[in-house]
Amino acid sequence: MIPQKVRLNLAKMNCTSLNMKIYAPHFSSKSCKYIEVEVGLLPGLPKFTIIGLPDSSLKEGVLRLKAALFNQGFDWPRGQQVVVNLRPSGLKKLNKDLEFAIALAFLIKTEQVEANHLFKSGPVLAVGDLSLQGDITLSEGLHRKTFYDWQGPIIAGHSLHSYLFDHFRVTKLANLKNLTTSFQAKINLEDVLVRPPRADLFWSPKETRLIQILALGDHSALIGGPQGCGKTTLIKQVLALKEAPSAAQFEEIQEAYPMGLSWRPQVQPHHSTPKISLIGGGVPPKMGEVSRAHHGIMILDEFLEFKKEAIEVLREALQEDEVHIARLGMPADYKTDFQALGTSNLCPCGVWNGLNSSIRCTRSIKNCKSYVNRLVGPVVDRFDVLWLKPYTTKNNLGLSGEVLSSEGFWSTEQILAHLQKVRDFKKSLGRIKSNRKLELTEIMMDLKTAWQKDAYEFSQSIRRKQAFWRVARTISELDLKDKIDKAAMVEAYMWTTNVFQKLN
Repeated sequence: MIPQKVRLNLAKMNCTSLNMKIYAPHFSSKSCKYIEVEVGLLPGLPKFTIIGLPDSSLKEGVLRLKAALFNQGFDWPRGQQVVVNLRPSGLKKLNKDLEFAIALAFLIKTEQVEANHLFKSGPVLAVGDLSLQGDITLSEGLHRKTFYDWQGPIIAGHSLHSYLFDHFRVTKLANLKNLTTSFQAKINLEDVLVRPPRADLFWSPKETRLIQILALGDHSALIGGPQGCGKTTLIKQVLALKEAPSAAQFEEIQEAYPMGLSWRPQVQPHHSTPKISLIGGGVPPKMGEVSRAHHGIMILDEFLEFKKEAIEVLREALQEDEVHIARLGMPADYKTDFQALGTSNLCPCGVWNGLNSSIRCTRSIKNCKSYVNRLVGPVVDRFDVLWLKPYTTKNNLGLSGEVLSSEGFWSTEQILAHLQKVRDFKKSLGRIKSNRKLELTEIMMDLKTAWQKDAYEFSQSIRRKQAFWRVARTISELDLKDKIDKAAMVEAYMWTTNVFQKLN
């Protein structure tokens, strides 16, 4: 028979043997990391010390922590030093969201809060800001975080918004004494995402096909043509027609936007933007425009007007989906998985209509061709789709929808409805990966006949060959076909290789 006192001690040991660790999110311009908070009590004069490379604002938080504990009726240990250790110790702690985690760890260590039941499913993540009165609120934009990679319980402060993660809601420190009554389940990501508004326009069959290819396959594209032909209007419709981001993608998107986004990002740098603003930099390093476009779209309007140094910066970002920068011995890697959509006039005055056009502009043909020659090179080879858009005189706003539909014109809503049908078809085939990222070996498994493997033998680069097969795969899916047939190959050649051969 085990005495009652011994049984109580054993029960306490079983609780403390659990993984009773408290973490706090630490956000930087690159990613979110989790900081472990440890609190120790040492005999000596009353003193509060934070170790583990805290910044000055975090050191000032000691006074805020003491005021919050006093105003909420908690006691401060007498004749003891409080030591707070933040791990990993080699990382500079710059975020004030650590204060709430420190307060929680302190209250548990001093046995003023009973929270052993929280640790049965793993370590606890504490998210929130602490006020002098002991109120706990959620920082702006944090309700948009999903914390999809965190498996344990989460304790979060008050916010007027709904959360994308399960959590114990806490409005003030005193609520920590009874957390079981304030559990709230997360909302679905679909309830947060808001598809951007679509333009009430009708598109020609060629424009419709291009928009569908770009929105479904995430292919990078460069569209040339005279001024006023609708190049920029066309590519700005792609964002509203893209597939909704996954939870993991949405989490990465929010890292670059503290105020939060409701959809994929769309970044449009001016052609005078320097390369340092595109790729990122500074001390400590901060992300640039290519990183802010991660999982979204970067619009490169007037592509030929960008400086040569700025265009060269895009090569690594487009090819590797990542950029590496280092400033004063502080390296940083930023993800750049974005869709690049560029537009450009074909001559300085913007009137010339193409390589074989009979329309004469105010510049000489030699001047026009020298301007177009800027499109030749390894940077342009990174674009999967190349198209010289003709100038159309038909006004697709002045005619009725019945007339336009009879002539093969599609509205933006019709395009979106078809894309939803195609995406359901892709899911039924188990295809999740974006076509823009497919390798040749993956595509060759979906050919209709064996002779197709050797059908594309032009004097082009491997990158151009990859673009051809990737677009062919997208075209076959748009036609609801599980195999790439000859018709898809012929159309893919027109989008990926025909114009490229003329330019070269």
